[in-house]
Amino acid sequence: MKRLKKLKSVAFAILVGASAWSCVDNNDFELPVIERPEPVAIEAATADVSVYKVGEYVKMHGNIVVDGKWSYFELGDGTRIQIYASSNSVFESLSDDQKKKLATPGQEVTVTGTFKDYKLKDGKVIKEIVYNKAEDVVFGDNVVTPKVVKLEAEKATAKDYEDNKGKEVELHGKLVIKDKRAHFSFADGTLIQIYVKDFKEMSKEDKDKLNTAGQEVTIVGTFDEYKGTKQIQCKSEGITFGKAPEQGGGETTGEVLKASDLTESDFKVNEQVKVMGKIVFKDNKSYFEFKDKTMVRIFAYSTDWANISNDVKKKLNTNGQEVTVTGVYKEINGEKGIAFKQDSDLEFGKAPEGGGETTPPNTDGVIQAATATVADYVVGEKVKVHGKIHRAEGKSYFKFKDNTMVRIFAWDADFKKLSEEAKTKFSTEGQEITVSGSFKDFGGEKGIIFKEESDLEFGNTPSNGGGTTDEKAGEFKFEDLKIGGYNEKGSLTEANALLDYKARTSLDDKYKIDGGGLMIRNQEEGYITITFKKGIKTLSFDYRRAYSGVEENRVIEIYKGDKKIETIDFKNPYTEILNKKVKINESGEVTITFKVTTEGPVVFDNISWTE
Repeated sequence: MKRLKKLKSVAFAILVGASAWSCVDNNDFELPVIERPEPVAIEAATADVSVYKVGEYVKMHGNIVVDGKWSYFELGDGTRIQIYASSNSVFESLSDDQKKKLATPGQEVTVTGTFKDYKLKDGKVIKEIVYNKAEDVVFGDNVVTPKVVKLEAEKATAKDYEDNKGKEVELHGKLVIKDKRAHFSFADGTLIQIYVKDFKEMSKEDKDKLNTAGQEVTIVGTFDEYKGTKQIQCKSEGITFGKAPEQGGGETTGEVLKASDLTESDFKVNEQVKVMGKIVFKDNKSYFEFKDKTMVRIFAYSTDWANISNDVKKKLNTNGQEVTVTGVYKEINGEKGIAFKQDSDLEFGKAPEGGGETTPPNTDGVIQAATATVADYVVGEKVKVHGKIHRAEGKSYFKFKDNTMVRIFAWDADFKKLSEEAKTKFSTEGQEITVSGSFKDFGGEKGIIFKEESDLEFGNTPSNGGGTTDEKAGEFKFEDLKIGGYNEKGSLTEANALLDYKARTSLDDKYKIDGGGLMIRNQEEGYITITFKKGIKTLSFDYRRAYSGVEENRVIEIYKGDKKIETIDFKNPYTEILNKKVKINESGEVTITFKVTTEGPVVFDNISWTE
């Protein structure tokens, strides 16, 4: 009972207190004012990274460094602290004069703000001083012209790059071209890629100079790194071209080097040389093999190759042919090579045993598939080939003596003009045929292209009345696409198939496969979806990577309905056109979807199928 009385007393006291509180005027009470501490004063030039404490309120003074569109304080130990507004509205509240000064290298400024870390998607952390109002940014009258470190590429090393990373430098030297990109090569072999931020705005003349090995150049820019690649990043106005390389990259000493005596250490990019040896013909390419098994490809750039005579091309494609090549050591598509320019740069010696003839012994000039080899296949050469049709994956081929497969084809518009009889014979296993056309690489395959029915001379038809294999039911070649932006949507119909896409349709010539194509990548969530109304047995398509500057692997995923049935993970250079065949074997209506799950884009073309 006493406990109950005590509880009632406490309750009464609380009610009285609450009543008393409600009777007091709100103006009689004020919240306490919390004074913000004075900011810690820091002089950037004499400070080091130890002064940077996340969350600390500071007042930092110094002369700013400008890199791209960002401004920084640079501490005495090289640490950079980015000057950043707390919101876009705060930045916009700056006057035009303040914005101009904030973008001026060497401008004296005092910024009051808070140290904060900003984490990028790749995990990199940027140190920042974040200000909250325009009054927090006060400019002085002193503008110090930043000192630019001057370096000679032939004397510099990786240490010079590391010591000056993030800083503006003046780098002079001669260009080295690797993977079709301009570099400086340091004394210790370190490669520094040249990245021009406004490359598209450069004149064609300057672009050509920047793509010329041996070109003297001086670049004022900033050492930086992009996905593991060391770079000097600059604007076109920071590039000064000097002396151009002499024709062919310089004079030779006249000394003839024997490939059998050379090693990898003798290969120096851009060196003019004269090398003698026997041709090793491999994967439809010609090589010298050095003493230590280093393979050096013998080649001409496409503009020069077009002017090389067919006789020279045939000899160059002959395994064991003795040749002396005058040219320049280059790197092409990841391979070591020696580049020549004209017929006179090649001196052929003794042919291999057996005569080394690549032209079959036919008096009428017709190549017989049954006796031909890969050495007879010279891209661009006009030929007449006789043999029997070999069918595979809905395509027609000649099969050479050494099992080289040469696809017989015409562009879609030309093929459609063939008579039904010609199409039937063309799709018949064992059909005798003579084709007049030109050798042409097509979708990663060797091929002979013809234009019209008169280019095909049919002979004996197999006694079984046909012997056809699965015939190609249709093909999307993307020759008449609506050219639009990066996320163009559209639909196409071919035979019994409907194709929908979200893709880039405006392609640079060097990324096209057969004139048109669809480019997709994960960043735009692109796709190609095909509904096959009468089912599908096999699917075939050509593909290649685009924009080789993005170095990571490309990954293609193929879905049947919602089920993933194929993953293609590749890192081939964009110069290689690849082909993929997928067995699906669905008799009813089915939907197939292509996706690219990487940021790096992939181009698709010549999507064909059998039913």
